[in-house]
Amino acid sequence: MRVRIAFSMVETLSVLVIVAALSAVISPVLSGGLRSARSTSSLLRLRQLHVATVLYQIDYDGVGNYGPASIMGLPDAVHFYGGALYGISSVKELWASPCGRHPDTDLLLTDYGYYATDDPTDPWASYATLLRDRVILYDDGNCNAHEVRLWSPHHRRTVLGVRLDGSASRKTTFGDVFATYLWTDNTYEP
Repeated sequence: MRVRIAFSMVETLSVLVIVAALSAVISPVLSGGLRSARSTSSLLRLRQLHVATVLYQIDYDGVGNYGPASIMGLPDAVHFYGGALYGISSVKELWASPCGRHPDTDLLLTDYGYYATDDPTDPWASYATLLRDRVILYDDGNCNAHEVRLWSPHHRRTVLGVRLDGSASRKTTFGDVFATYLWTDNTYEP
């Protein structure tokens, strides 16, 4: 009598189907956890940028006033290139989003957005004066799926940011995430 020591084709295919079904169920859960971890890492990096900004203000006699960049002791966005503020020596990894690079942010010089300007035509300075600590200073819009368009009013998206007072914020909206007023409590409309 012959002893069977191998699995039959039906048994092998049954195991493969079960493994495929389990991986299909677990995959979205794991990717959601990974996205959440990257968002948290991005918020931590944004907070580090805020600490660097406070140190910059101290070095350049800034007193944390709100308004144009020169009043706040911060560099104008026009003089902000390549992930380095004048007076702040930063490593490149700090300015790279852990979420990767979203296609809609390709026009930016760094993965993180930075708001501060002395340009009188830019509404940021007036927002900062009126809204004070609710104004965003750094943001990261990269922690979204690549098919989500950041400027589209039809896609729900999340963007992370740090306000001028150092508090972190996670904003989920259908509007333009780059519009400064969306970071406030919407009591001020442009």
